[in-house]
Amino acid sequence: MNAWQCFKQIRYLLRARNWTGGSTRVWSSDSVRISPAAPDEAWRRMNFPVALIRPQEMQIDPEHREEDDLVHAVVAIDVFVAVSSDPIGESALIGGNRPAAGATGQQASQGRGLQEVEEELFAAVESLNGVEGVEIQFDSAGAATPEVADGNRYIVSREYRFNLVCTADRYYHSARRIRATNNGGGSVTLDWDNPPDRFDRFRHILRRAAGATPPASPTAGTGIALGSNLPITVTDTPGAAQFSYALFTAYDETHDTLSVEERYSAALTLTHTVT
Repeated sequence: MNAWQCFKQIRYLLRARNWTGGSTRVWSSDSVRISPAAPDEAWRRMNFPVALIRPQEMQIDPEHREEDDLVHAVVAIDVFVAVSSDPIGESALIGGNRPAAGATGQQASQGRGLQEVEEELFAAVESLNGVEGVEIQFDSAGAATPEVADGNRYIVSREYRFNLVCTADRYYHSARRIRATNNGGGSVTLDWDNPPDRFDRFRHILRRAAGATPPASPTAGTGIALGSNLPITVTDTPGAAQFSYALFTAYDETHDTLSVEERYSAALTLTHTVT
C-alpha cells in the first residue's frame, strides 16, 4: 500500500474503533478527518473527541537510497477532547462527568479524557501493522495544549507522530492459501483466507475454466456464485474433470459505501481434479 492508501486506512481504522471491551465507537465518522490543518471553526463543529490526520515529511529509502519503491513517511494525528463543566481542565485530561455508571458509562465517549482516548488511538493505529507490506510505529507526542471554551470547559489537544513504512505504488491484496476438497459426485469445496481488512475491500469474484489454465481476468471463464461479498468458502459442482479456478478481490477505493468494482487484486489460482 502506498501513502495515500495508508492514510485512508488509518482514517478507516479510527472510525471503526470501539472502546475496548464494548461496541460503542470512540470517534463518530465525521470527527475523523484527513486535513493539513482544519480551521478552528471546522473542528469545533465536530463531536468530541476529534482526530485530524496530517501528512508530514516523506523520504524514499532514507537509509540505503537503493529501493525506489520503499517510502518512509511521518503521520501526525491531532486529537482534541473536551468535557463539559471542566473549569480547570482535569476532566479533559483524565476524564470526568461521565454518563450513567456501569457498562453504558464505560462504553461512551462522553466524559472521556485525552489519556483515555490516547489508548484507543494507539490500539487502532498499531493494527495497521496487520496489513501486509506496511509498518507503523509511534514516535513521539507533543505537550497537551489547553484552550478555554465557553467559559467553563477546556478543549485539550495533543499531536501524536508515527513513522510509517510503505510503498510508492498502490497495492491490492489477494486472498491467500486456496484449498480444494472433493465431496464426490463431481462436487468440490474451495476455501481460502481473506485478505486484510481494508477501507476499500469490497468483494470476491471466483471464476472457473476447464483444464489446467486458470481464467486470466475477473470476466474470463465461468463465474461461480458466492453467498456473500467476502466468503471464505464455496461449494462448486462442475462435474468430474480437471478444472482451474481464479479468485480475484475487487476494491472500491472512492466510495464510503462500497458498491463499485474499481480495482482488482492479482488472481489467487488453483488447478484441481474434481472427482
